[in-house]
Amino acid sequence: MSELPLISIAMATYNGDKYLSAQLNSILTQTYTNIEIIIVDDASTDKTIQIIHEYQLKYNNNIKLIQNQSNLGVVRSFTKAIDTCVGEFIALSDQDDIWFTDKLSLLINNIGEALLIHSDAIVVKDNGELISCSHRQYSRLNSSKYFVDYLLGNNVTGCCSMFRRSFWEQIRLIPEGFYVHDHYLALL
Repeated sequence: MSELPLISIAMATYNGDKYLSAQLNSILTQTYTNIEIIIVDDASTDKTIQIIHEYQLKYNNNIKLIQNQSNLGVVRSFTKAIDTCVGEFIALSDQDDIWFTDKLSLLINNIGEALLIHSDAIVVKDNGELISCSHRQYSRLNSSKYFVDYLLGNNVTGCCSMFRRSFWEQIRLIPEGFYVHDHYLALL
């Protein structure tokens, strides 16, 4: 029996102490267990670093933290996190997400030969109250049926995507000034 491929989770944090524990818990309780978590913190001034250190102590080498000395912004922080990943697959995570326990299993079981896979998401308020059962409908995103739909809107939400590291190695540098990393990945 072959070992499951490693999935690296790339996360960027910035002053996320209010949400971070719930997200780390949801990642660390995935049914797919061959994971590593790479976190790039963008010079947080709250308790984000303290929370990450607590999880590092509890989960040993499963979580790697890289601290930016100054604020680089979300795109450059995610780029740094993705560059550090060693898994065959890379999943993106925002600090304020909460994943269903079978998220990674579903993505890896359905990626096939594709370079990138993504799903929809449920939208909730800070307190967990449901806003919408579909991020796509809530955001009034286009159908994603045609390439022009991707040009006109960000139909691939980073926190809902997973891609092959080989894909990242081909495209690696996100152009300076690109407003979000996930839209760039979707276009490619």
